Amino acid sequence: MIKEYKTIVLDEVDSVAILRLNRPEKLNAFNMQMFEDMLDAIDFVNKNDEISSLVLTGSGRAFCAGADLSMGDKTFDKNFDTRSDFESDYRRDAGGILTLKIYNSLKPVIAACNGDAVGVGATMQLAADIRIAVKKSRFGFVFAKRGIVPDGCASWFLPKIVGISKAYTTRVGEGPFLTELFDDNAEMLAKRGHEFGATTGRPRRCGWLDLVALKKAIFINSVDSLCMTKADVLDAFENISVCVAYDDNNLPIYKRFEGWQEDTSQCSSYDELPQKLKDYVKFIEETVECKVSIISVGPSREQSIHL
Repeated sequence: MIKEYKTIVLDEVDSVAILRLNRPEKLNAFNMQMFEDMLDAIDFVNKNDEISSLVLTGSGRAFCAGADLSMGDKTFDKNFDTRSDFESDYRRDAGGILTLKIYNSLKPVIAACNGDAVGVGATMQLAADIRIAVKKSRFGFVFAKRGIVPDGCASWFLPKIVGISKAYTTRVGEGPFLTELFDDNAEMLAKRGHEFGATTGRPRRCGWLDLVALKKAIFINSVDSLCMTKADVLDAFENISVCVAYDDNNLPIYKRFEGWQEDTSQCSSYDELPQKLKDYVKFIEETVECKVSIISVGPSREQSIHL
Protein backbone atom coordinates (compact mmCIF):
# COMPACT_ATOMS: atom_id res chain seq x y z
CA MET A 1 0.00 0.00 0.00
CA ILE A 2 1.53 3.32 -1.05
CA LYS A 3 -1.02 5.54 0.69
CA GLU A 4 -3.76 4.72 3.19
CA TYR A 5 -7.43 5.60 2.64
CA LYS A 6 -10.75 4.75 4.28
CA THR A 7 -12.73 3.41 1.29
CA ILE A 8 -10.10 2.47 -1.29
CA VAL A 9 -6.78 0.63 -1.39
CA LEU A 10 -3.94 2.15 -3.42
CA ASP A 11 -1.09 -0.22 -4.28
CA GLU A 12 1.83 -0.09 -6.70
CA VAL A 13 3.10 -3.02 -8.76
CA ASP A 14 6.00 -2.50 -11.18
CA SER A 15 5.35 1.27 -11.44
CA VAL A 16 1.61 0.71 -12.04
CA ALA A 17 -0.76 2.13 -9.42
CA ILE A 18 -3.77 -0.07 -8.63
CA LEU A 19 -6.73 1.75 -7.10
CA ARG A 20 -9.19 -0.76 -5.66
CA LEU A 21 -12.63 0.33 -4.46
CA ASN A 22 -12.79 -1.29 -1.05
CA ARG A 23 -16.29 -1.50 0.40
CA PRO A 24 -17.05 -5.10 -0.61
CA GLU A 25 -19.75 -5.50 2.06
CA LYS A 26 -21.64 -2.69 0.25
CA LEU A 27 -20.66 -3.90 -3.25
CA ASN A 28 -18.29 -0.90 -3.28
CA ALA A 29 -21.19 1.55 -3.23
CA PHE A 30 -20.01 5.10 -3.89
CA ASN A 31 -20.25 7.63 -1.06
CA MET A 32 -18.68 11.01 -0.38
CA GLN A 33 -15.73 9.49 1.46
CA MET A 34 -14.94 7.33 -1.56
CA PHE A 35 -15.32 10.41 -3.76
CA GLU A 36 -12.77 12.33 -1.71
CA ASP A 37 -10.44 9.33 -1.45
CA MET A 38 -10.44 8.75 -5.20
CA LEU A 39 -9.80 12.40 -6.05
CA ASP A 40 -6.84 12.47 -3.68
CA ALA A 41 -5.46 9.16 -4.98
CA ILE A 42 -5.62 10.30 -8.61
CA ASP A 43 -3.83 13.54 -7.71
CA PHE A 44 -1.22 11.52 -5.83
CA VAL A 45 -0.64 9.27 -8.86
CA ASN A 46 -0.37 12.21 -11.25
CA LYS A 47 2.26 13.89 -9.07
CA ASN A 48 4.36 10.73 -8.64
CA ASP A 49 6.91 10.42 -11.45
CA GLU A 50 7.66 6.83 -10.44
CA ILE A 51 4.13 5.74 -11.42
CA SER A 52 3.46 5.20 -15.13
CA SER A 53 -0.26 4.36 -15.18
CA LEU A 54 -3.34 3.77 -13.05
CA VAL A 55 -5.67 0.75 -12.88
CA LEU A 56 -9.17 1.11 -11.41
CA THR A 57 -10.85 -2.03 -10.07
CA GLY A 58 -13.01 -3.24 -7.18
CA SER A 59 -12.80 -5.56 -4.21
CA GLY A 60 -15.15 -8.52 -3.98
CA ARG A 61 -17.75 -9.55 -6.53
CA ALA A 62 -18.72 -6.10 -7.82
CA PHE A 63 -16.89 -3.15 -9.32
CA CYS A 64 -19.30 -0.56 -7.91
CA ALA A 65 -23.04 -0.76 -7.19
CA GLY A 66 -23.53 2.96 -7.76
CA ALA A 67 -24.34 5.59 -5.18
CA ASP A 68 -24.72 4.49 -1.57
CA LEU A 69 -28.37 5.25 -0.83
CA SER A 70 -28.20 4.34 2.84
CA MET A 71 -28.55 8.04 3.80
CA GLY A 72 -31.99 8.16 2.27
CA ASP A 73 -33.13 11.58 1.08
CA LYS A 74 -29.81 13.14 2.17
CA THR A 75 -27.89 11.13 -0.42
CA PHE A 76 -28.39 13.81 -3.05
CA ASP A 77 -28.42 16.82 -0.74
CA LYS A 78 -27.19 19.80 -2.74
CA ASN A 79 -25.31 20.99 0.35
CA PHE A 80 -23.23 17.82 0.60
CA ASP A 81 -20.11 19.79 -0.19
CA THR A 82 -19.01 21.96 2.70
CA ARG A 83 -15.29 21.88 1.93
CA SER A 84 -13.81 25.10 0.59
CA ASP A 85 -11.69 23.43 -2.08
CA PHE A 86 -14.83 22.18 -3.86
CA GLU A 87 -16.79 25.43 -3.73
CA SER A 88 -16.36 26.21 -7.43
CA ASP A 89 -17.72 22.80 -8.39
CA TYR A 90 -20.32 22.23 -5.70
CA ARG A 91 -23.23 22.37 -8.13
CA ARG A 92 -21.83 19.48 -10.14
CA ASP A 93 -22.63 15.93 -9.12
CA ALA A 94 -19.80 14.04 -7.47
CA GLY A 95 -19.79 11.45 -10.26
CA GLY A 96 -19.23 14.17 -12.83
CA ILE A 97 -16.33 15.67 -10.89
CA LEU A 98 -14.73 12.24 -10.54
CA THR A 99 -15.30 11.32 -14.19
CA LEU A 100 -13.63 14.53 -15.37
CA LYS A 101 -10.77 13.95 -12.93
CA ILE A 102 -10.18 10.55 -14.54
CA TYR A 103 -10.52 12.02 -18.03
CA ASN A 104 -7.94 14.74 -17.28
CA SER A 105 -5.49 12.37 -15.60
CA LEU A 106 -1.89 12.87 -16.69
CA LYS A 107 -1.33 9.10 -16.53
CA PRO A 108 -3.12 6.48 -18.66
CA VAL A 109 -6.10 5.03 -16.79
CA ILE A 110 -7.26 1.43 -17.23
CA ALA A 111 -10.67 0.41 -15.87
CA ALA A 112 -10.49 -3.29 -14.96
CA CYS A 113 -14.12 -4.12 -14.25
CA ASN A 114 -14.26 -7.17 -11.99
CA GLY A 115 -18.06 -7.42 -11.75
CA ASP A 116 -21.29 -5.44 -11.85
CA ALA A 117 -21.06 -1.69 -12.39
CA VAL A 118 -24.13 0.51 -11.94
CA GLY A 119 -24.65 4.28 -12.09
CA VAL A 120 -21.45 6.08 -11.19
CA GLY A 121 -19.72 2.68 -11.17
CA ALA A 122 -20.35 2.48 -14.91
CA THR A 123 -19.95 6.14 -15.81
CA MET A 124 -16.56 6.60 -14.16
CA GLN A 125 -15.17 3.91 -16.46
CA LEU A 126 -16.21 5.81 -19.59
CA ALA A 127 -13.43 8.33 -19.06
CA ALA A 128 -10.70 5.68 -18.80
CA ASP A 129 -8.27 5.23 -21.68
CA ILE A 130 -8.81 1.46 -21.73
CA ARG A 131 -11.74 -0.57 -20.36
CA ILE A 132 -11.68 -4.32 -19.84
CA ALA A 133 -14.22 -6.48 -18.01
CA VAL A 134 -14.71 -10.05 -16.86
CA LYS A 135 -17.43 -11.96 -18.70
CA LYS A 136 -19.82 -11.86 -15.74
CA SER A 137 -19.78 -8.04 -15.60
CA ARG A 138 -23.06 -6.21 -16.08
CA PHE A 139 -23.41 -2.46 -16.66
CA GLY A 140 -26.39 -0.38 -15.65
CA PHE A 141 -27.13 3.22 -16.69
CA VAL A 142 -30.23 3.48 -14.54
CA PHE A 143 -30.93 7.19 -14.71
CA ALA A 144 -32.25 6.90 -18.27
CA LYS A 145 -34.82 4.33 -17.15
CA ARG A 146 -36.28 6.98 -14.84
CA GLY A 147 -36.38 9.64 -17.53
CA ILE A 148 -33.42 11.48 -15.99
CA VAL A 149 -30.29 12.74 -17.74
CA PRO A 150 -27.48 10.20 -17.13
CA ASP A 151 -25.03 11.08 -14.39
CA GLY A 152 -21.27 11.50 -14.46
CA CYS A 153 -20.99 13.06 -17.96
CA ALA A 154 -22.31 9.77 -19.41
CA SER A 155 -24.43 11.52 -22.03
CA TRP A 156 -21.21 12.92 -23.52
CA PHE A 157 -18.85 9.97 -23.02
CA LEU A 158 -21.15 7.03 -23.73
CA PRO A 159 -22.00 7.77 -27.40
CA LYS A 160 -18.39 8.38 -28.37
CA ILE A 161 -16.04 5.68 -29.56
CA VAL A 162 -12.60 6.89 -30.59
CA GLY A 163 -10.65 4.48 -32.76
CA ILE A 164 -6.85 4.48 -32.64
CA SER A 165 -4.75 4.14 -35.77
CA LYS A 166 -1.13 4.91 -36.51
CA ALA A 167 -0.32 7.19 -39.43
CA TYR A 168 1.07 4.05 -41.07
CA THR A 169 0.49 0.31 -40.50
CA THR A 170 2.35 -2.24 -38.40
CA ARG A 171 1.79 -5.88 -37.63
CA VAL A 172 3.24 -8.43 -35.21
CA GLY A 173 3.42 -12.08 -36.17
CA GLU A 174 2.32 -13.87 -39.32
CA GLY A 175 -0.73 -13.23 -41.45
CA PRO A 176 -1.84 -11.07 -44.38
CA PHE A 177 -0.33 -7.60 -44.59
CA LEU A 178 -1.05 -6.21 -48.05
CA THR A 179 0.78 -2.89 -47.61
CA GLU A 180 3.87 -4.36 -45.97
CA LEU A 181 7.15 -2.83 -47.13
CA PHE A 182 10.48 -4.58 -47.59
CA ASP A 183 12.66 -1.63 -48.60
CA ASP A 184 14.39 1.28 -46.92
CA ASN A 185 11.01 2.80 -46.11
CA ALA A 186 10.18 -0.17 -43.87
CA GLU A 187 13.49 0.19 -42.05
CA MET A 188 12.91 3.92 -41.67
CA LEU A 189 9.39 3.43 -40.27
CA ALA A 190 10.65 0.87 -37.76
CA LYS A 191 13.57 3.03 -36.66
CA ARG A 192 11.69 6.34 -36.37
CA GLY A 193 8.62 4.70 -34.85
CA HIS A 194 10.61 2.52 -32.43
CA GLU A 195 8.77 -0.49 -33.86
CA PHE A 196 10.73 -3.20 -32.09
CA GLY A 197 9.52 -5.97 -29.83
CA ALA A 198 9.88 -5.07 -26.14
CA THR A 199 11.17 -8.55 -25.30
CA THR A 200 12.78 -9.86 -28.47
CA GLY A 201 13.97 -6.58 -29.94
CA ARG A 202 12.86 -7.81 -33.37
CA PRO A 203 11.55 -5.14 -35.76
CA ARG A 204 7.80 -5.16 -36.34
CA ARG A 205 6.41 -5.53 -39.84
CA CYS A 206 5.79 -2.02 -41.22
CA GLY A 207 3.95 -0.64 -44.20
CA TRP A 208 1.87 2.20 -45.57
CA LEU A 209 -1.53 3.01 -44.14
CA ASP A 210 -4.25 0.68 -45.50
CA LEU A 211 -7.41 2.78 -45.78
CA VAL A 212 -9.49 -0.16 -47.02
CA ALA A 213 -8.79 -2.14 -43.85
CA LEU A 214 -9.15 0.97 -41.68
CA LYS A 215 -12.55 1.85 -43.15
CA LYS A 216 -13.82 -1.68 -42.51
CA ALA A 217 -12.57 -1.57 -38.90
CA ILE A 218 -14.34 1.76 -38.39
CA PHE A 219 -17.60 0.29 -39.70
CA ILE A 220 -17.41 -2.93 -37.67
CA ASN A 221 -16.62 -1.10 -34.42
CA SER A 222 -19.01 1.85 -34.91
CA VAL A 223 -16.14 4.29 -34.47
CA ASP A 224 -17.18 7.95 -34.29
CA SER A 225 -13.74 9.52 -34.61
CA LEU A 226 -10.09 8.59 -34.98
CA CYS A 227 -6.96 9.25 -32.97
CA MET A 228 -4.09 9.16 -35.48
CA THR A 229 -0.87 8.41 -33.63
CA LYS A 230 2.78 8.71 -34.65
CA ALA A 231 2.24 11.32 -37.35
CA ASP A 232 5.72 12.61 -36.50
CA VAL A 233 7.23 9.30 -37.67
CA LEU A 234 6.43 10.37 -41.24
CA ASP A 235 8.19 13.75 -40.89
CA ALA A 236 11.35 12.64 -42.71
CA PHE A 237 9.73 10.92 -45.71
CA GLU A 238 10.01 12.54 -49.13
CA ASN A 239 6.95 10.66 -50.38
CA ILE A 240 4.17 8.90 -48.46
CA SER A 241 1.65 6.43 -49.86
CA VAL A 242 -1.73 5.19 -48.66
CA CYS A 243 -3.65 2.19 -49.95
CA VAL A 244 -7.05 3.24 -51.36
CA ALA A 245 -8.16 -0.04 -52.99
CA TYR A 246 -7.06 -3.56 -54.01
CA ASP A 247 -6.75 -4.79 -57.57
CA ASP A 248 -8.06 -8.11 -58.91
CA ASN A 249 -5.01 -9.87 -57.50
CA ASN A 250 -5.49 -8.34 -54.04
CA LEU A 251 -2.51 -6.09 -54.51
CA PRO A 252 -2.73 -2.58 -53.03
CA ILE A 253 -3.52 0.43 -55.18
CA TYR A 254 -1.77 3.48 -53.76
CA LYS A 255 -2.26 7.22 -53.73
CA ARG A 256 1.00 9.07 -53.24
CA PHE A 257 1.51 12.26 -51.24
CA GLU A 258 4.47 14.58 -51.04
CA GLY A 259 5.99 14.41 -47.56
CA TRP A 260 5.98 17.54 -45.44
CA GLN A 261 9.59 16.98 -44.29
CA GLU A 262 9.18 19.24 -41.27
CA ASP A 263 9.56 18.50 -37.57
CA THR A 264 6.05 18.27 -36.13
CA SER A 265 7.04 17.06 -32.66
CA GLN A 266 6.95 20.61 -31.28
CA CYS A 267 3.53 21.46 -32.72
CA SER A 268 0.88 22.03 -30.06
CA SER A 269 -2.11 23.01 -32.20
CA TYR A 270 -3.66 22.08 -35.52
CA ASP A 271 -2.76 25.47 -36.99
CA GLU A 272 0.94 24.78 -36.41
CA LEU A 273 0.91 21.54 -38.43
CA PRO A 274 2.37 21.58 -41.97
CA GLN A 275 -0.24 22.01 -44.70
CA LYS A 276 0.84 18.77 -46.39
CA LEU A 277 0.12 16.87 -43.17
CA LYS A 278 -3.28 18.56 -42.97
CA ASP A 279 -3.95 17.45 -46.56
CA TYR A 280 -2.92 13.90 -45.65
CA VAL A 281 -5.31 13.87 -42.69
CA LYS A 282 -8.16 15.39 -44.73
CA PHE A 283 -7.78 12.71 -47.39
CA ILE A 284 -7.90 9.99 -44.75
CA GLU A 285 -11.07 11.51 -43.25
CA GLU A 286 -12.79 11.72 -46.63
CA THR A 287 -11.79 8.20 -47.68
CA VAL A 288 -12.76 6.37 -44.49
CA GLU A 289 -15.71 8.71 -43.83
CA CYS A 290 -14.66 9.36 -40.25
CA LYS A 291 -13.32 12.49 -38.56
CA VAL A 292 -9.81 12.54 -37.12
CA SER A 293 -10.28 14.12 -33.68
CA ILE A 294 -6.74 13.69 -32.30
CA ILE A 295 -3.36 13.80 -34.04
CA SER A 296 -0.39 12.59 -32.01
CA VAL A 297 3.06 13.95 -32.86
CA GLY A 298 4.97 12.30 -30.02
CA PRO A 299 4.71 10.04 -26.98
CA SER A 300 3.81 12.63 -24.34
CA ARG A 301 0.27 13.74 -23.50
CA GLU A 302 1.13 17.32 -24.50
CA GLN A 303 1.91 16.09 -28.03
CA SER A 304 -1.68 14.97 -28.64
CA ILE A 305 -3.42 17.66 -30.68
CA HIS A 306 -7.20 17.77 -30.27
CA LEU A 307 -9.02 19.00 -33.36
